[in-house]
Amino acid sequence: MKRAVPLTPVQRMALDSQRNIAVTASAGAGKTATLVERYIELLRQHPEIGVRQVLAITFTQKAAAEMRERIARRLTDALDDSTELAEVQELPEPERQRLRQIREDLPAARISTIHAFCAALLREYPIEADVDPAFAVLEGMDAAQLRHQAVRQTLESLARVRDSDPDKEALRRTLAEWPRRYLEQVLEHLLEKKHLARSWCRRYVEQSPDQIRSDWREMQQAACAPACRALLDDPHFTDMLAELAALSPLTDERDSAIERLNPLRDFMRRLSQVPPLDEALAILPRLAEGLLTNRKPLSGSRLGKKSNWEEATLTRVRELVPALGRCLAPHADLLSLELSAADERAAAILPALSRIFFRVNARYENSKGNGSMLDMDDLLEKTHQLIATDADIRHRLAQHYRFALIDEFQDTDPLQWKIIRSLASSDGQMASDKLFIVGDPKQSIYSFRAADVTVFARVRDAIAEANAAHERESRPFCDDGELLDASPPQR
Repeated sequence: MKRAVPLTPVQRMALDSQRNIAVTASAGAGKTATLVERYIELLRQHPEIGVRQVLAITFTQKAAAEMRERIARRLTDALDDSTELAEVQELPEPERQRLRQIREDLPAARISTIHAFCAALLREYPIEADVDPAFAVLEGMDAAQLRHQAVRQTLESLARVRDSDPDKEALRRTLAEWPRRYLEQVLEHLLEKKHLARSWCRRYVEQSPDQIRSDWREMQQAACAPACRALLDDPHFTDMLAELAALSPLTDERDSAIERLNPLRDFMRRLSQVPPLDEALAILPRLAEGLLTNRKPLSGSRLGKKSNWEEATLTRVRELVPALGRCLAPHADLLSLELSAADERAAAILPALSRIFFRVNARYENSKGNGSMLDMDDLLEKTHQLIATDADIRHRLAQHYRFALIDEFQDTDPLQWKIIRSLASSDGQMASDKLFIVGDPKQSIYSFRAADVTVFARVRDAIAEANAAHERESRPFCDDGELLDASPPQR
């Protein structure tokens, strides 16, 4: 089909249905258009499947409706004789009929949020999932009110228990750091993401603050690893490091350029030689600290005194410093050397907070009754349990869904990924051509540092490994305003 706005070469590569693809791109990079084109092309290239066999997951109901509408509009434009494109004249009659069929079937398409998909699946298999076939989905204000009541009632009950009760001591310690209203808000937020919160709280309830801080730093490094690999795999970046490290002034007199560069020279030399990943992860934050200010690239225009440098050398220094800063700035949050003050306070009270959370969670679960109400997390947990424990259903679903497209993947948590991976796998191995994900790890909405960005990083690697195992080329895209690169992450 002709297009009003031609796709870039990399966007065209995204239409290849013979391999898994991960697209990393920022806002305005054409992600939605690429998703729409891929959805239609999958159905055009595979006339043996229908719209029910292509699963498209978006982050919000609004985004799902928008994607459905854009697909319909794209199909209508392709089939409308009056459009300027006059695409219909270029399509053989069988293809025209195929597009008409896709448009006609679109209301039945599986385009939804992950929670809506899970709810539909549980209603399809209520006995196997051990849920009430007529369960109500607890969401919005109703869910918020129930969470609020569970938190308030739990804190009130803790105020009446014996002073020797460990949970009362935990409450006392927490309230010494946080106002009661803030504690209530935190607990309500944890309930909203209780499948993640239970995992975190089980992990931290018996740990010391120092152990927690160390754990967070390890997660931060894990989240930073893909960015680190991408930087070191970029010869332009490493060449600039080597060049800047070698530039020297004419005199020893101190100036702003010398003071800025001298502490960084060894770091730049080591990084330019592409050291092992663990060494690079230790060095890159220090380089970023020296070449960024307020997490933005330094301006090189005022660096150095002309009397201390050859003119050409100083000009090059003033070019290289901001250029390297521009490479590092997109990863500034992950490259931060220190935990924030809020992180430090949270680490100090997280064991106590975890004890309180478990008590709140028990009351909240009791308040939902005997399974007649399922909240958003219940939908995920019960779907995962169903797929994980029933091999027949798992196989049936993996066979049914020929392709899966996931938008805003940076907001996908580990449990959601387990569900998606099951649909994109066969006999425990990820298929070579079923998965297409789009996201921007710099925009993850979750508040716990690095806990979620690592999912995107791991999935990119899993896609590369799955494609390699099936002798397919895997090339997750990079971005800087448009979908650019198509080269695989190198280890």
